[in-house]
Amino acid sequence: MLNCNNNICAIVVTLNPDTSALERLLDSLIIQSCTIIVIDNGSKKELLNEIKSWFNSKKNTLCHLLELGENYGIACAQNRGIIWAKNQHFNYVLFLDQDSDPPVNLVSLLCHAFTN
Repeated sequence: MLNCNNNICAIVVTLNPDTSALERLLDSLIIQSCTIIVIDNGSKKELLNEIKSWFNSKKNTLCHLLELGENYGIACAQNRGIIWAKNQHFNYVLFLDQDSDPPVNLVSLLCHAFTN
């Protein structure tokens, strides 16, 4: 089975998320060796501060935050994530909602399905 985890960028678009659910999602993706980019679509200041606090606690991981400052819509935010992933030379992107609860082996299952 191809291990494509290192070539996957998980793109998560946020807008006023339940930060507990978002943190569970991001922690799950870290365990699966994904690089993560969160594109915030103009969350309220207090929620954005909570998101930033989580990022600050994960300084040694491959997590990135892009703040758009206002709500440009999910398609625009996802396209910004794709551009970022492409510029970083990722081969694959994985779109997830801010409240997704993926299984701990989702990335390897998708890699397996893709290569078979």
